Amino acid sequence: MTKKLEKLKEFFVKKMNEADKKSVDENNVLMKKYYEEELKEEFKPTEYTDYSSAFYVQDGAVRCTSENGHDVLDYYGEYRGGYPWVNPVLEKEAKKKGFFWEWQHPGAIVLTE
Repeated sequence: MTKKLEKLKEFFVKKMNEADKKSVDENNVLMKKYYEEELKEEFKPTEYTDYSSAFYVQDGAVRCTSENGHDVLDYYGEYRGGYPWVNPVLEKEAKKKGFFWEWQHPGAIVLTE
């Protein structure tokens, strides 16, 4: 069971890393053009985020936390209209595998069948 959970955890880490890379690459292209053409300054590209520390296996379940600064969930929705928010990539990939995310507490979610 633990091996299966670890593979599931790694799957979500991979999906979040891929989504972040795509988003960062797109943003870097736009910002580079703006810096060079409008500001006439050198652009320092944004670096990728490694989401491996956002996911962990505990008590027989895959869990995800935002308490280390990762933009994966926001229980209070301070920056998203006041409603709880889970990164759409997490929700989409969980649904594909027959799971959903449930709030463990305001700083973490747990993958549930």
